[in-house]
Amino acid sequence: MKKFFLSFFLVTFLSLISYGEQSVFELFNDAYLHYERRQFEEAVDKFELVQDKFPDTEWAVAAQYYQGLSMQDKREAIGLLSSLVENKPDSPYAAGARLTAGEYSFFLGDYQEAREYLEKYIEVSENVEKVEEAHRFILRSFLAEEQYDDFYAFLEEAKDKYTDWEDDKDILWYEFMVAFSLDDFATATALGEDLIEEHPENPYQDRVYYYTAQAYEAKGEDNRARYYLNLLEDEFPRSSFSARE
Repeated sequence: MKKFFLSFFLVTFLSLISYGEQSVFELFNDAYLHYERRQFEEAVDKFELVQDKFPDTEWAVAAQYYQGLSMQDKREAIGLLSSLVENKPDSPYAAGARLTAGEYSFFLGDYQEAREYLEKYIEVSENVEKVEEAHRFILRSFLAEEQYDDFYAFLEEAKDKYTDWEDDKDILWYEFMVAFSLDDFATATALGEDLIEEHPENPYQDRVYYYTAQAYEAKGEDNRARYYLNLLEDEFPRSSFSARE
């Protein structure tokens, strides 16, 4: 998207046509500067002005996209981005609008809606990194809804595409928590120890210690459980999990 925007920016700059006091380029550039500076309220107003003054231009589509990215009300942003996708499905901004709408829907807890946006994004996008990001959000949506059969089915399919997921700390964490939730304590302890040994700097370490200890306790291996609780207390004395024994 950034490459497209820069090309679009340069081409339009060279062929700039003025409209009244300010050109479309000047209006859009002013709005985009506010967006880059994270002055989102001002950006929303200025992107809307671009659309009002130049409704039948590609600038208006770009303004609608960035207005959606600037909005603080994510529900309203989803509506705006969805409108862009519906009215301009062939626009270079439509794919990014689908991805953003999917991510916003995920964070609002609308997991089915999120999957619909993200699955469509995967179909149409050629951005390898963003497509993988969309796969991760879909996997997390199944985890959030405790749809564990769908989680495993989707994970198996995704691992065929992303071979490095076998040893990815985030994926291991998701698998670990699903195994624990299903009372599969043998798998949970194995995955927990993989995380601890192979990814000691993972951001979930205090939780991994705690739930690995709980899994060992459920298996009747109290010494191993105590071992991980001791590590939790020593390494994360301020963690809320340290007080949960």
